Formats: sequence, structure tokens, C-alpha cells
Amino acid sequence: KKIWRIGLSVFSSSTLNTLCQNIYSFIIGAFYNLSSLGFYTQADKWSKMGSASISQILTSSFVPLLSKVQDDGETFRRYVT
Repeated sequence: KKIWRIGLSVFSSSTLNTLCQNIYSFIIGAFYNLSSLGFYTQADKWSKMGSASISQILTSSFVPLLSKVQDDGETFRRYVT
């Protein structure tokens, strides 16, 4: 039951986040032409590319490091905080 509750809240949060990130596309598509929607989509993709690249680099660097020290509580806390 604990895992189900956590999983459901993660799923709900992820669904709400995805909806909020894509609502502008629905609005632009409903009120403007497809060309405007295409320009917006491309600009949005390019604006998110930088943060996605940095996030991927940090994740691929820190996850192996944190997995090495996960059993040492003090060292783990030092790296995380």
C-alpha cells in the first residue's frame, strides 16, 4: 500500500507537470494556425535543450558517485547537502 500511494502521487505529479508544460501548445493550436504552432514548438524545444543537456550531464556524473557512497551515511550527507 505504501508503494502504491507513492507511485500514484509520482504518477499524478508527472501527469500534471506534463499537462502544464504542454497546455500552451493546445491553446496556440486552437486559436492560431499550424505555422504559428510549429514556430512555438521549435522555439520551446530549443529553449529546453540547454537545461536538459546540463541535467543529463549532472545525472550521469553524480549518480555513480552517490551510488558508491550510499552505504556511508556521513559521506552521503556531505555530498547531498
